[in-house]
Amino acid sequence: MGKGDLSQRVRVMPSALMPDEVRELTAAFNEMTEKLETSFRRVQAVERLSRRILASLPDAVIVLGRGGQVRYANRVFYDWFGGEPSAVAGRSLREVLPLAEAARQIEEIVAGSAHANPFEATWRPEEGEERTFRISVSGLRVAEEEEEEDAEEEEEEEEEEELVILEELTVYRRMAEKQRAIEAQLLQAEKLSALGGLLSGVAHELNNPLAVVLGRAELLLLGELDERTRRALEIVRTQGDRMKRIIQNLLAVARKHPPERSWVDLNALLRDTVELRAHQMNVNNVEVRWHLDEALSRIFADPHQLGQVFLNLVTNAEHAMAGRPGVLTISTERAGETVRVGVADTGPGIPPEHLPRIFDPFFTTKEVGRGTGLGLSVSHGIVAGHGGRIWAESTPGRGASFFVELPLVAEGPVETVEPPPTPVRPAIGSRDILVVDDEGEVRDVLTELLEMDGHRVEAVGSGEEALARLKQRRYDVVLSDVRMPGLDGHALCRRLAAEQPEVLRCLIFITGDSAGAETEALLEETRLPHLAKPVTLEALREAVAQVCAARGGSDRT
Repeated sequence: MGKGDLSQRVRVMPSALMPDEVRELTAAFNEMTEKLETSFRRVQAVERLSRRILASLPDAVIVLGRGGQVRYANRVFYDWFGGEPSAVAGRSLREVLPLAEAARQIEEIVAGSAHANPFEATWRPEEGEERTFRISVSGLRVAEEEEEEDAEEEEEEEEEEELVILEELTVYRRMAEKQRAIEAQLLQAEKLSALGGLLSGVAHELNNPLAVVLGRAELLLLGELDERTRRALEIVRTQGDRMKRIIQNLLAVARKHPPERSWVDLNALLRDTVELRAHQMNVNNVEVRWHLDEALSRIFADPHQLGQVFLNLVTNAEHAMAGRPGVLTISTERAGETVRVGVADTGPGIPPEHLPRIFDPFFTTKEVGRGTGLGLSVSHGIVAGHGGRIWAESTPGRGASFFVELPLVAEGPVETVEPPPTPVRPAIGSRDILVVDDEGEVRDVLTELLEMDGHRVEAVGSGEEALARLKQRRYDVVLSDVRMPGLDGHALCRRLAAEQPEVLRCLIFITGDSAGAETEALLEETRLPHLAKPVTLEALREAVAQVCAARGGSDRT
């Protein structure tokens, strides 16, 4: 019992000779021992519970005794900073806590020379990432019973202890940054959605006059011209085609695309991307140099997402060279089982201390208003989602280079196959065609292009007029715009489906708004052939021939 074993009891043999006082004393002693054992077990249970609670906390907990000596540290402390209880207990805080400045501040708080306000401290271990802690210090009053050697009674003496809690902020800050990044991306998505709607309307307004310009140029080029006039018209057509591509590329960037992968020609995608910035780079004296592997294999990817990545890299490079003539170098090559895209500039470069952080959300060195700090972060996510990687290399004063590596996926067994012969357009003869468009000049151009091929053409300016004509007579082909005042293409299609379903077999939509949500839904729903304005003569001939061939013979609707 003297060694702490309270399970022992005093036993006496019953005897008539034993005085009553001895029996009473024995019973009282055993009762006291039983109570002590019960109390001791309760204390042990409370201590075990306290240690389990402290061990389960996500924060590091330290209890300091007199003189700042460590009396206790929970398991989290040892997991973070190393050591074992036997090596930590009794030592000073500065000896066991690798945050020297934080240990000094804690000692000042314990000594009463500093306010006990929570403060932050950063730890940079030799291995691993930087970690930030929020440290709070508070006093504990622990009642301890001591038996004084020279006192006849037990008295309660109080010893003051300090509780130190280290709360790691790194994880919480990462979560907050991710939340901010998600919110910013949602805001960006909303902006792009609004921009897509705006550009859809703008595209419709631009494509109609562009259709007239290109259509007239084609008509004139079919006639007898002197060389100077022909060259001028060729320039008009070339620049009109360029404008058409720019509009299509802008719509491709602004539209909200569901993730959809297909076989992608990276070289073509890069050329289309740079085309979007070509004018601005020319104004800013940025020369574009191409080093493309023309034999590069196609990759299986989402062209819209990759276009977003490349546009961001090109735009960043252009901004880096602002205010000075520069060179933008675009390269592609095969690297083992991957394809590598390089985007290099001759700007000032990226400081070495910034390189590890450039893909972090919201990190930017641009002035206010020129960037959100999300572009490279989003690009990193897109590339990683494709199973690739993106990184940067830079020497200050000598520009920066960004590289994107994407995995190659076999398209199937490689076979040497002759390209299929160009399909021969069936001779369809002279057909009766109805043109429906609210723009008079567009109607005139389409009419003249079709009449040049010998077709008999009638043109109307509204869906209502088209319905009236279709009730009066039959046509081999009906070419209809989609966006029109009054009865538009969508409503016209519904009316025809209900009243003259056979006409749908010869209907071709022509639209300057192929990226609009409503137009896109209509084309997806009906699966009818369609042409995007501005329409070339070749595309027009092909569409008319296909509709006539699909209907067979020369029967009319």
